This record gives sequence, C-alpha cells and structure tokens, in this order.
Amino acid sequence: MATITPKLTVTGTAADWGAAVAISVSDSLTCEAPAKGLSKVDVTTVTPIQLVAAGSAGTTFVYIKNNNTTGTGYVDIETDGSAVYGTLMNGEFAWIPIDTAVGVEVTAVNATVEVEYAYWSRTA
Repeated sequence: MATITPKLTVTGTAADWGAAVAISVSDSLTCEAPAKGLSKVDVTTVTPIQLVAAGSAGTTFVYIKNNNTTGTGYVDIETDGSAVYGTLMNGEFAWIPIDTAVGVEVTAVNATVEVEYAYWSRTA
C-alpha cells in the first residue's frame, strides 16, 4: 500500500467572477494495485489508447494531461467502451475518479497528441 496526497487550489478575484473564489482542498488517498506511475504516450487519431482496462468494481483515480502546447490536436477521454465524457485541449489536465469496471481510454482528435498520465486504485 502507498499513500498519495492530491491537492486542488482554485483562486479568482471578484472582478473576474462577481465574487472572490478561494477553494483549497487537500486529502490523502491510500492506494493499492493496480497503479501506474507517471507515464507518457503518443496518441493518434486512429486507435484509442487504453489507460486503465475495464475490470472489477472499485475506484481508480486517473491523472491525464494533454502535453501539446500548440496545434489543433486535442484529447477525448472515454470509457473503455468509447463513450466520450471529457476533452482536454493543449496543456489541460484532469484528475478523475473512474469506476474501474468501465476503465478509461483516450483518443486524439485532429493530430497526434502526447498524453501524460498516471493512476492509483483506492484501497477498499
């Protein structure tokens, strides 16, 4: 078992949002296999790349980032059955709790995209 500490900080001024925004959340996550440390893969527009295979029940926390900084390519985030539920444009990232039973895969749109990812499964 291992422990990771995810942290989210969101700030904005009243001039930007009508009211000041200040959210800071930090927690610890005790995790077990399956897990994968920080990795990178080139994703093409032809074939989805499976990041987490569909498997047994549980929750897996997935970090995904579109490493491209220029161009028109973006990344669709999908279930292992190709149902799109998110999109990452250049430089964007996501931290997503997924149902391990449905898995997660990514597909590039318009151009090949370098995707950085990692995942951790919550200890039951």
